[in-house]
Parts: sequence; C-alpha cells; structure tokens
Amino acid sequence: MFMIRITFRQVIDSSATDVFEKNVLHYSYEEFLLKSQVYNPEGKLDNFTQMKQQDGRANSLHYKTGFAADGFIGTLKNVIPHYKDNIGKAINFESYHFELLESSVSDKSKHAVAVHYTTPRLILHQTIGEYMVLGNEEESTKETFTVKFDKNISIVFVN
Repeated sequence: MFMIRITFRQVIDSSATDVFEKNVLHYSYEEFLLKSQVYNPEGKLDNFTQMKQQDGRANSLHYKTGFAADGFIGTLKNVIPHYKDNIGKAINFESYHFELLESSVSDKSKHAVAVHYTTPRLILHQTIGEYMVLGNEEESTKETFTVKFDKNISIVFVN
C-alpha cells in the first residue's frame, strides 16, 4: 500500500463547450494579450512560442495568464471538472497549476491552456490492469474508489 497524489490535466482550447472552460479560455486570452506586450514591444511576434524563443522571461506568462483563471477555478469548490471515478463520483483536488500551452496575438482560436489539478494524498490499495483502487487518507471509513489511467492522469507523488 502506497500514499500517492495524482494530477489530472484538463486541456482547454477553442473546442471548449461548457461555461467554465469558455470563461477560463476567454479571460486568460485577454490577460495574455495584455501581459505579452512586455515581451513583444514592437509587435513583430505573433505567438507564445516565438516570445519564449526571443525572451526566456516570457515563460512567466504561464503564471501571469493564470491569474485570470483563479476566480473561475475557485468556483469548482475543489472538485475536478470532467473527471470522475468509475461510478461517476466526483474527485477532489487540493491544488492546481495553470499552464499556457500556446496563444497568438492575432488569432484567439490558437489560444490553449491546461489546468493541472492535484489530489490530496490518496491510498493506493491496488492496481488492476489500467485501473487504480484508491482511498482517501483522512477518511475513517475504508471506502475506496476506482480510477482508470488515461493520457491526462499522472502519479506525481509516491510514498
């Protein structure tokens, strides 16, 4: 039995359909346009990748554009959106990290971000093929839940 933390990665791009995703996308794009001017004073660069190549300090745009998402992530009340256990029960997160994947000052449809939600410590009881049987560390009951591995799930802590 191990103690683990899992990070769930939610990519949000122009295909966003729900209100939460659309708000995060819209307001983080507006923040990108504002904050990126420092790294593109002459307006010659079009996208985030070019800005990072020109000036490594542009990596701070991950953090700076993330401010625009903080309020919306707060409305989630520490429940990871779109990720549930195998019977549809919500999974809680303890912390999150915002990542600017790409953006363009001339084309909003190229704006893409990711939110990485990290769970509190969980008990890893067992793995069965591509499934993890987990339990909450602080629960006095021995209730477990099952999560299937996929490309957007990572174990980020093992003890």
